[in-house]
Amino acid sequence: STFFIYYSMKNKSRASLGKKSGLAFFMKKKYILTGLFGLLVTCGGLFWQYAVYEGSDPVRKTATVISNADWADPEEKLVALTFDDGPHPVYTEEILDVLDQAGIKASFFMMGKEAELYPDVVKKVSDAGHLIGNHTYTHANVCQISADETTEEITKTNDILEGLTGKRPQFFRPPFGCKNETLEKQTGMFWIFWDVDTLDWSLQNAEQVYCKVVKNVGENDIILMHDAYPSTVEAVRELIPALQEMGYTFVTVDRLVEP
Repeated sequence: STFFIYYSMKNKSRASLGKKSGLAFFMKKKYILTGLFGLLVTCGGLFWQYAVYEGSDPVRKTATVISNADWADPEEKLVALTFDDGPHPVYTEEILDVLDQAGIKASFFMMGKEAELYPDVVKKVSDAGHLIGNHTYTHANVCQISADETTEEITKTNDILEGLTGKRPQFFRPPFGCKNETLEKQTGMFWIFWDVDTLDWSLQNAEQVYCKVVKNVGENDIILMHDAYPSTVEAVRELIPALQEMGYTFVTVDRLVEP
């Protein structure tokens, strides 16, 4: 990356540069300036994406996860990886492989229409012992449709997932982070939000997603990702050992919500 090019150039001694010809020294300066410019462009682009996204959707910005540290083991630093919008015919299974190799469990909030298309993937997620939650049938914003339409979106998806796994979902993640206490009571499900939004769907850059999590994660946090991008697979591959090194234990969301 641009950062690593600049960093390695910066650490070359002044003495070694002094031994080069005037042209070579000029070229070194040119590479350094190019690296700095690239780094500024990259950081500026990331900041712009974050600012536009956060500013345009205050619901997500203010959404708070339904977590309560009192229900967690006080001697453990817990964290939950969650994946929305699946199942995906390729990347969900790749993420399953990464999780299996690390020996950890995660939570997958699935859309009903995708579950119908890829029932075998749903079964693989369930058979591997991961938690499966409801993410509506069509990725509908339940705060912008009628109560009857919301019931249909959720019930239809629950029926599909139960038919494939033998377990009826108890946890629901509303698309777009929609919050509505009245609807929540009517659905009779636990509505799960998040603490760390990776913006992986927008960034689609494993390194940036990795940095976003490591910089912002905290104890008993729920991390929002999407099992629909190759960059997310790579980010998860790097994040698991990094968070374990930081002392975190991976759990499913049922460990972080009030029963």
